Formats: sequence, structure tokens, C-alpha cells
Amino acid sequence: MSIKVQLVLQGGGAKIYAIMAFLEALQDIAADKKQRHIEVTSIVGSSAGAIAGTLFAAKIDLCALRAAFKADGAGYSLVKEFSESKSRFWKFIRLCKLILLRAPFWSQRPLEVFLKNQLDAKKIKTFADIKKLSNIDVHVLATDLTRREAHIFKESDDVVESLLHSAAIPFFFRSWHSRGDSKSQLLVDGGIAENFPASALKLPSNVYRLGVSFVEQSTATPTSATTFTVSLLDAAMSVSAQNSIRSLPAEDVYRLDSSISTFEFSKLIGENGAFAKEYDLLKLQAGEWLRAFIARKSDSLSPWELNPWSEENQTAVKLMCGLYRVYNEYENKIAYNYHSLLYRVVANSLLLGKAEPDEFECEVRFSAEDNDVRVLGLQFMDSLAWGMVRRDSAIEILDSNQNHRNFEVLPVMDQERSGHRILLVFLAEPIAAKDGVFTMRYRDKARTFFPGLVDKAAVGLPGCDEMVVNPSRAKSGIDKVQFLLEIPAAMYNKVTLADKPDSQPGKAMSQQECNAHGMVKHNFKRIGWVGTGIAGRWGVDVRLG
Repeated sequence: MSIKVQLVLQGGGAKIYAIMAFLEALQDIAADKKQRHIEVTSIVGSSAGAIAGTLFAAKIDLCALRAAFKADGAGYSLVKEFSESKSRFWKFIRLCKLILLRAPFWSQRPLEVFLKNQLDAKKIKTFADIKKLSNIDVHVLATDLTRREAHIFKESDDVVESLLHSAAIPFFFRSWHSRGDSKSQLLVDGGIAENFPASALKLPSNVYRLGVSFVEQSTATPTSATTFTVSLLDAAMSVSAQNSIRSLPAEDVYRLDSSISTFEFSKLIGENGAFAKEYDLLKLQAGEWLRAFIARKSDSLSPWELNPWSEENQTAVKLMCGLYRVYNEYENKIAYNYHSLLYRVVANSLLLGKAEPDEFECEVRFSAEDNDVRVLGLQFMDSLAWGMVRRDSAIEILDSNQNHRNFEVLPVMDQERSGHRILLVFLAEPIAAKDGVFTMRYRDKARTFFPGLVDKAAVGLPGCDEMVVNPSRAKSGIDKVQFLLEIPAAMYNKVTLADKPDSQPGKAMSQQECNAHGMVKHNFKRIGWVGTGIAGRWGVDVRLG
């Protein structure tokens, strides 16, 4: 079983060797059929990231490609063309050509020949050919200077031509005039617009985004026209990348530690070059991080891939309703022991003006009693009002030894268009009394879990909502129930928890008790309510004002 990801590759000029090391580590993991691997569904990149990502998607053997950068190899000759000369006379001549002939410092012709040779061997001309070969969508970015925006090439576009535009660093590989190619007057390096082009991807519910960036480096103050231009371009692309990186979870971005900067092509080759000295270590480190990434994402928390509660097909609706009736008539009558229940909500929706959804987590510790437990039911009332249509549900079940148990999840309805979201969890192996205490965790997101507060907070009025549990299959109540609510720090003194008038009494949790349940989101504070010996429906009022 694979974990689906979309790759976002930052541009980096000479640092392309580090991106190649990461991608080769990914190729090695994919080749090991004994372990779960990462299935890349899409790649987006600018400049060097676009080139490396395209070669990966074209199934170029990156181990063999690296060998080409040894002495007398095609890659070695290519890098020599772009290596910075220390001759002041060379720089003077290049500058004169730029001003008088409007010619860039370096020609892209050697890079064009190199890429064409690699891709011709795979019979690749367009991005559609790559899609056909590897089933990977490749999105390459350039910067359109006429429209002042990012330009994304189409499936039908020529791959080599597109990559040359994406890597056309102004002045170095592209000037304001290039003869014989009208597009060259419009398109330059994609890193100018977005050097970490995460926004170019649309994220399906069952796919993760994995970013590859670089550790930020401190550089010397520019002391010449050349170093000033280099620093100006490098800074612009670095800031562009850092702004985009924030759109991904920090744990899903791998930062490569390259010892060379964007324009230090001369340090790539030779006995002490980066390909010889650093490549293997970077590949090893990337492989370790990728295996940790796989372990995190395969932690039995499989996201929903569809929203079945909006189903219009009447046959499907009747089947879902019928399955619920069978469950309610038979399995729902089998009671089991509830040892504890933890109900946690991060109320992002109370941050006025922000579109981030609320986060919800429920953890139940339970054990079988008289009869084996084969099916578990999760029901959420009024879920349509909450906006639970983001397809972010995730479940895991652990046995008494903290081993994951296999299961299948089916969505059902208690009646057509009821608005209630119900999941039936079918266990691969039934749970018997002798099996000890199990843990089930359920995570979800919604536009808001507190519509009664959000509308009032927007206009500065008091409001009230609730947090309620109703364990219908509890044999003799619940030993302990805890409600945890994380709210924006600015609203800490405005939001309170209190016993519902018709519920058993509980009490406020101390700050120490609240903090015992892990880190609190930045700029948020946590409040809590606890009850013991809970029988039947129980909850708290959440009050604003």
C-alpha cells in the first residue's frame, strides 16, 4: 500500500544536486517492494526544482545520471559551461555583450542538448508523454514578465523548451532580448514569481503535499555589480519561497542542507565538488526523513476520499439507510465498557476573519464485556450545519499493547437527508473481553463546531453552544469524560464552560490538567471540564459573553 503525495520542489540553481539526492532516495524507497512507499501523483517545481522533478517523473535513473557528472561525463561538461570564471576580462566581455548585444552571460544551448538527450531516450516530447509513462502530472512554472504573473505550462507543451524557460535566470541565462524565440522575451525563471510553487497544486482529500526546500544560508554583503545582482536575485527568490512554504505543515517540508549557493556551479564538480563530497550524505539523510514521513502518514489515519452523505443516487441512499437499520437492530444492542472519553476541539472559527476550519478529536478507551464487539458506531448530529463536508475524517484503533487493528469504515444514514453523519467501523477481528482495553481515536474538521458562538462573536453579542456526548452502548456509564476546548488567546476571558442544566454536575479542569494533554496551538489557550461516573447523555454549555 502506498502513500499518495504531491511533490513541491523549490528552485535552487546549482543546488539541484541536493534535490537529485532527495529524489534518488525516493526512487530507492519505491524500488523496495517489502515496505510501504510514496506514490507521487503530481510534481510542481520552478527552475532547478522543475528540471529535477521532470527527470524523476520521466523515470530517469538518478543514480546513473549522477555518474554523468564525473570527469568526462555529459553532466560534467554541462556544469563546466556554467562555472563562474575568475577572469575579470571574461566578466568584462560578458557585460559588454549584455549591454551592447543584449546577450545573457551564458547560453542555455548546452542545457538544452543535455535535457533533450535524456528525454529523447525515454521518447518524451510533451508533458502528456510523461503522464503516459509514469502517471505523474508535472507542472512547470516560469515567470511571465508581460502579465506580471506565474506561467504554468500545459500538458501539450514541449518539455525541454518549458524547462529552459523555467530555469532562465535573468541576465545569466535570459536577457530582455533573445533572438529567434519570441517567448524568450516574455518568460524568465519561475523562481521570480514563486520559487516554492505550492499554490499551483490542487489537493485531493486523500493526497498529502510534500515540500522540498533548503536550509537558509547567510551570505556575504555584495561588493561588486556581479555579486550585487546575484544577491538581489537570490534574496527575491528566497523570500518568495519562504512565503509559500508556510502553506504546508512544517513537518511535511524537508529542508536540504546544501553547502553551496544558487550560482556556485563551479563547486558542483571535481574531486571536492558537491556531487562527490555531499551527495551520498544528503541522500542518506533524505531516506531517513522519508521513512519517518511514511511512518507518520501510515499511522492508520486514513482520510475519507468522498462525501457520501451528499449522495443523490436513491439506490445508494436506501442501502446506507438499510445498513444503519441492521446495525441498530443487532450490533447497537451489544453494550461494552467505556473507561474514558476525551473530547477536544480547537475553535479556529472564533478567530474572526480567518477561514481555517475547527479541529476535532475524540479518544475513547473501551473493552468488551459479555459479547464480542464487531462493529463500532460514530454518530454526529447536525453535521451539515457544522459544515462537516471537508472529507477530513480519520480513525485509528489500538489494542491493549498499542498495536494498530485493521478495520473497514462504511458511511450510513439513519434516514434520508437527516443531516446526521454516521460511520460504522467494522473490525477485521472481533474484540473479546479477554483482549483488554482498546483505544479508538477519531479526528475531523468542520467549518465550525460552534455556530451559536461564531455568529454572535462576529457582532459582539453573547452566545451559547454546547459540547455533548451520548454513549448509547455504554454498559454502565463512563468512568471519566473530559471536554477540552482551545480558543484564541484574545477570547480567553470571554468564553467559559458550565454544567448543562439537565446534566450530571462536573467541574472545571485546572490549567495543569488541561496542559497534560499535549501542546496548545500558538496564540491559543485551553480550558476544560471533567465529569466522572457519567450515565447517559452528558455535556457542557459553551458560553460567550
